[in-house]
Amino acid sequence: VLLVAITATGVCSSLRRMPSGTILEQLTDTAYGRVLLAKVILMAGVAALALWARGRLARAADPLTASSPARAEVYVLALVVA
Repeated sequence: VLLVAITATGVCSSLRRMPSGTILEQLTDTAYGRVLLAKVILMAGVAALALWARGRLARAADPLTASSPARAEVYVLALVVA
Protein backbone atom coordinates (compact mmCIF):
# COMPACT_ATOMS: atom_id res chain seq x y z
CA VAL A 1 0.00 0.00 0.00
CA LEU A 2 2.83 2.38 0.85
CA LEU A 3 4.58 1.61 -2.43
CA VAL A 4 1.43 2.52 -4.34
CA ALA A 5 0.98 5.71 -2.31
CA ILE A 6 4.56 6.84 -2.83
CA THR A 7 4.44 6.04 -6.55
CA ALA A 8 1.10 7.83 -6.99
CA THR A 9 2.26 10.97 -5.19
CA GLY A 10 5.46 11.02 -7.24
CA VAL A 11 3.55 10.70 -10.50
CA CYS A 12 1.03 13.36 -9.45
CA SER A 13 3.86 15.69 -8.46
CA SER A 14 5.49 15.20 -11.85
CA LEU A 15 2.25 15.68 -13.76
CA ARG A 16 1.47 18.82 -11.76
CA ARG A 17 4.52 20.50 -13.25
CA MET A 18 3.26 19.98 -16.80
CA PRO A 19 0.78 22.33 -18.48
CA SER A 20 -2.65 20.75 -18.02
CA GLY A 21 -3.70 20.90 -21.66
CA THR A 22 -0.70 18.98 -22.99
CA ILE A 23 -0.09 16.26 -20.41
CA LEU A 24 -0.86 13.33 -22.72
CA GLU A 25 1.25 14.77 -25.52
CA GLN A 26 4.15 15.45 -23.18
CA LEU A 27 4.04 11.90 -21.80
CA THR A 28 4.61 10.43 -25.24
CA ASP A 29 6.48 13.18 -27.10
CA THR A 30 9.11 14.31 -24.60
CA ALA A 31 12.01 12.38 -23.13
CA TYR A 32 10.87 13.35 -19.62
CA GLY A 33 7.41 11.94 -20.25
CA ARG A 34 8.73 8.70 -21.72
CA VAL A 35 11.06 8.22 -18.75
CA LEU A 36 8.15 8.88 -16.38
CA LEU A 37 6.00 6.29 -18.18
CA ALA A 38 8.84 3.77 -18.16
CA LYS A 39 9.36 4.25 -14.43
CA VAL A 40 5.64 3.78 -13.72
CA ILE A 41 5.59 0.58 -15.78
CA LEU A 42 8.71 -0.70 -14.03
CA MET A 43 7.22 0.11 -10.62
CA ALA A 44 4.12 -1.89 -11.55
CA GLY A 45 6.46 -4.77 -12.37
CA VAL A 46 8.22 -4.34 -9.02
CA ALA A 47 4.86 -4.49 -7.24
CA ALA A 48 3.93 -7.66 -9.12
CA LEU A 49 7.28 -9.27 -8.27
CA ALA A 50 6.89 -8.29 -4.61
CA LEU A 51 3.43 -9.85 -4.46
CA TRP A 52 4.73 -12.99 -6.14
CA ALA A 53 7.64 -13.27 -3.70
CA ARG A 54 5.35 -12.65 -0.74
CA GLY A 55 2.93 -15.32 -1.94
CA ARG A 56 5.71 -17.85 -2.42
CA LEU A 57 7.14 -17.00 0.97
CA ALA A 58 3.77 -17.40 2.69
CA ARG A 59 2.99 -20.86 1.33
CA ALA A 60 6.45 -22.37 1.04
CA ALA A 61 7.98 -24.62 3.64
CA ASP A 62 11.43 -23.38 2.63
CA PRO A 63 11.69 -19.55 2.67
CA LEU A 64 14.53 -19.65 0.15
CA THR A 65 12.04 -20.51 -2.62
CA ALA A 66 11.02 -16.84 -2.66
CA SER A 67 14.56 -15.74 -3.45
CA SER A 68 14.23 -15.67 -7.25
CA PRO A 69 11.29 -13.23 -7.45
CA ALA A 70 12.77 -11.19 -4.59
CA ARG A 71 16.11 -10.99 -6.41
CA ALA A 72 14.36 -9.92 -9.61
CA GLU A 73 12.47 -7.29 -7.62
CA VAL A 74 15.75 -5.83 -6.35
CA TYR A 75 17.21 -5.73 -9.87
CA VAL A 76 14.16 -3.96 -11.30
CA LEU A 77 14.19 -1.47 -8.40
CA ALA A 78 17.85 -0.74 -9.17
CA LEU A 79 16.87 -0.11 -12.79
CA VAL A 80 14.13 2.30 -11.70
CA VAL A 81 16.55 4.22 -9.52
CA ALA A 82 19.20 4.31 -12.25
